[in-house]
Amino acid sequence: MPSNEHNDLLAQAREDGRLEKADLTGANLAGADLSGLFLTDVVLDRADLSGAYLTDAWFKGCSLNDAVLTGTQLNDVRFASCALDRVDLSDAKAEMADFSGSSLDAARFHRADLSRAELDGSPLGRADFTGARLFRTSLADTDLTAVVFQDTDLTMAFLRRAKLAGQRFPGCTLAQALLDEADLTGADLTGLNISQASFSGADLTGAILEKAQGRYAQFAEAKAGQARFAQSFLESAVFPNADLTAAVFHAAHLHGAILADANCANADFTNANLSYADFSRANVASARFTGAKLYMANMHRVDQDQIRQGQGDVSHVRSTDKDLAAAEMWVAQV
Repeated sequence: MPSNEHNDLLAQAREDGRLEKADLTGANLAGADLSGLFLTDVVLDRADLSGAYLTDAWFKGCSLNDAVLTGTQLNDVRFASCALDRVDLSDAKAEMADFSGSSLDAARFHRADLSRAELDGSPLGRADFTGARLFRTSLADTDLTAVVFQDTDLTMAFLRRAKLAGQRFPGCTLAQALLDEADLTGADLTGLNISQASFSGADLTGAILEKAQGRYAQFAEAKAGQARFAQSFLESAVFPNADLTAAVFHAAHLHGAILADANCANADFTNANLSYADFSRANVASARFTGAKLYMANMHRVDQDQIRQGQGDVSHVRSTDKDLAAAEMWVAQV
């Protein structure tokens, strides 16, 4: 519980609706009610705010380095230009909280609920999101290369242009997450649920997506050269204009997938299910199709000799639509 001195200070702050330039370093504020207050340039380093109520509070230019906020109520709180390095937010409730631009290096978010929170551009360094809920959380334009994701719920998370090169996601879910233009080079998404996630324009060069569950996932114009999709479930996934050079789809399920205009040169589709997939205008030079199911696959304007050279069976594929091809190649006479 807060000391008498701190109780008096907080009582005055609640009466004024604000607290400015106070030094509460190491203060015991466990369970304190700071909800709705406007705090400016307040020092709360190493303070104990566990179980405190900070809902709708606004922290501007405050320092909370090494502070303890375990189990704290942080819904709708805003941290503007604050320092929260090494802060412990385990089990905190921080729905719709705004941390954008505040420093959170090595912060602990174990089991915290950050649903619809904003952390865009925040320096997160080695922050740990083990067991955290990041439902619809915004982490756009954020460097997440050193962050820990384990058993993290990233459903519908907004990760556009995020830096995730080499990142690992053990036990996580990325269903319906938006990762457009994100850097995922060499990232490991093995076995993840990426259903309806969007990787449009993302760089997945050398990434591992083996055994991923990616029905309706979007990879439009993605760079996925040498990426590994072996045994992934990618039914109705979309890869238009994607670079899939030397990508591995061994035994992957791509029923109804769209690979129109994709560069599939040297890709490996061995034993993949490609029935009803659309390869219109795709480059399949030196791609391997041994044992692949190509029933009713659309090979519009695709060189079927290259498929045969890759040991593919083209006896039941859909060939070039001549009328459509003529329309696509039509040039107006001047």
